[in-house]
Amino acid sequence: MAPETHGDPTMHRDDWLARLAEALGSDDARRVAEVLPRRVWDDWAVERFRFWWVRATGMEVTQSIQHHQAHQHLTDPADRGADNSVRLVAGKTTWVRVYVRGGIFGTVHGVTGRLRVQRRILGFLWVDVATLSPLAPGTVRARPFLDYATERGNVAHTLNFRVPPETFWGNVRMTVTLTDGARREYDTRTVTVDATLRQTLRLRGILVSYNGPTTANATPGIPTPPPLNLAAPSLADLQATSARALRAMPVQAWGSFTQAGATLAWTRPLDDPRLNAGGCSANWNLLLNALTNRRTADGNRTDVVYYGLLPSGIPLGVPGCGIGGLGSAVSGDQGTLLHEIGHGYGFQHTPCGAAGATDPSYPTYEPYAAASIGEYGLDTSTGAVLVPGATSDYMSYCFPQWMSLYQHRRLIQHARLDPRWENDQPWLDTYREWRKYRVEEDLPYPPDPWRRADMRAQQVISVTGVVHPGGRPEVLTVARVAASTQLDGRRTGLTVSLRGRGGEVLAQAPLVRLTTHGGGCGCDDDDTSSYLFQAFVPDVEVGDALTIDGDAGELWVRHAPEEPAEVHHVTAEPGDDGSTNVRWEAHAGKEPEFWVQATQDGGRTWDAVATGVTGDGVVVDAGALPAGAVELRVLAHDGFTTAVSETVRVEVPARAPSVAIMHPVDDQTLPAGGALQLWAAVPGVDVGRDAEIRWVLDGHEVAAGEEAWVEAPEAGAHKLELLVRTGDGEAAAGVTFTTVAIEGGSEES
Repeated sequence: MAPETHGDPTMHRDDWLARLAEALGSDDARRVAEVLPRRVWDDWAVERFRFWWVRATGMEVTQSIQHHQAHQHLTDPADRGADNSVRLVAGKTTWVRVYVRGGIFGTVHGVTGRLRVQRRILGFLWVDVATLSPLAPGTVRARPFLDYATERGNVAHTLNFRVPPETFWGNVRMTVTLTDGARREYDTRTVTVDATLRQTLRLRGILVSYNGPTTANATPGIPTPPPLNLAAPSLADLQATSARALRAMPVQAWGSFTQAGATLAWTRPLDDPRLNAGGCSANWNLLLNALTNRRTADGNRTDVVYYGLLPSGIPLGVPGCGIGGLGSAVSGDQGTLLHEIGHGYGFQHTPCGAAGATDPSYPTYEPYAAASIGEYGLDTSTGAVLVPGATSDYMSYCFPQWMSLYQHRRLIQHARLDPRWENDQPWLDTYREWRKYRVEEDLPYPPDPWRRADMRAQQVISVTGVVHPGGRPEVLTVARVAASTQLDGRRTGLTVSLRGRGGEVLAQAPLVRLTTHGGGCGCDDDDTSSYLFQAFVPDVEVGDALTIDGDAGELWVRHAPEEPAEVHHVTAEPGDDGSTNVRWEAHAGKEPEFWVQATQDGGRTWDAVATGVTGDGVVVDAGALPAGAVELRVLAHDGFTTAVSETVRVEVPARAPSVAIMHPVDDQTLPAGGALQLWAAVPGVDVGRDAEIRWVLDGHEVAAGEEAWVEAPEAGAHKLELLVRTGDGEAAAGVTFTTVAIEGGSEES
């Protein structure tokens, strides 16, 4: 076997002939030289093969999953894609894996390089934006041969570059130059990719506290433990819990995380039995109904997914539940959040494990088993490769899980991700395009005037409740509000009608079954069990009665009260702890329910603050209202009519930021000496202008900024601290993690 080459392996024609002479004999080598004229040598051997020196054989540009030499592992041509053809998005951390080969005479150690990043402007001009060094350990071993699965399945076999999210957008051209330790060049290779689509993970958090029993399944004769009193998680906790979703989904690195009102106080344990295989429990359905009401009070926005974040330690049977546009699970459970918001995007389960009814369109990527992700995935925080033969789609119930080709494609230009295009055409063309699509600025969200018409809020009567086995409806809430009328579910054959004095129909809407998806098993497809429903009836006038009708006739009726609801004398007083005490006087029937809404744009749009209130006031916790001048109003529901109060103005003081560490996570185990991502969640803060962010590892400051990369410390236990200072105060967070030495080390050890 030829010896390994540790010096400069760049062989020119004479060098190669000298090595060939050793193997064949000088006379044979001379005859080879005679039949290889210089031009043939340069054009045929040097430019086409270059098999005697170090060269880059490919560049994989990946953000979570990507095609690269797909024919090497996918047996069905229909499943394959061209290299780097999986859509890349703007503003997302991107890895460039450079595949390197050595000469036929031996392995070359210490191959390194640099990555030149350019962006196209004005449609034709390329400008430099960055020159990057490789990630730790910074070198790779260039082998003559390496099988596809081994090389692709471990980043230690490639030279890896990380392109920061703020750099990666637009039409991007990247050129890698391979060098040795003395910066002598081996080879260059260029790839151009399209990252003109920008998408954003948009979560509207409903933060839930718990004060109730330790279990719904008390055993007779055994003393019941004292009740639990668990504080609600923070908005930063929601952002930290979304870290896996931000890495796996085709979205930019910076999500939009906002709070839909004050803490939702919950008192029922969620470990009661499922109502059916794959569905949720009765208490879970009641919680989902409360979350649905909060979403409705918030306008039922279609550009976000609502997420009920539960405190750690709450009694759970089903780990998480979700319906279209809304999910819920415990703070810190990153995998369940990714799964449940998938239901929020309208995705079914995929066929693996106890998944119940599954998506019939999910493909089988041959030669892999059902629910395979179909290509090699990459976790950009750790460099872990998710191989398709052992990794399942995140909507399945087989593990480990990651983003699949199928779900990735479905998330591209999804309305709840607010897709926007960032083309590099001249500004005049952009203005002409804007003029072409301009409409009157009457859409509540977002500010772009040509956004989807289904986001317009309409005056509706929202009717929510449960249909019990046998078809008996139970109405839980009736509220007249302004909201988007989009509902994700299926029609049931029942109709909700607003009727006049003579019984005539003034307005009606279908009763929609809100299909619940219970984490841990299948979908709620059992027609014999109870289910949640909602209907949006146009609010054309007060009317005399509301009815629910089916084939068998009238199933439920509620008549208008003799006196409509009233609410007045609203006050709002700031507390010393940053909370706001809202009080009112009202007349709203025997079982009133009150909602509180807020606006900062003069009443053009209203956000939810509190729902499900039954008394004459509520304390709105700090963080539920934005800082500055806010107007509040109270909605009083009597089960048929809704009264709206006059607004009251309150000045909400600025507060210290709420912060969390997104990576590494607490108690995580990482390889020593590798690239370590430090990633902070600082919602609502303009990082760089308003905040100073420092990272302290084992007592030593190691980095600054919302995101940084350092070399993972030596094997052992470590403590990481995040310190944030703004003009409004200071905040801190910390995690502990462990590093371990990997046997054999990196490729170069």
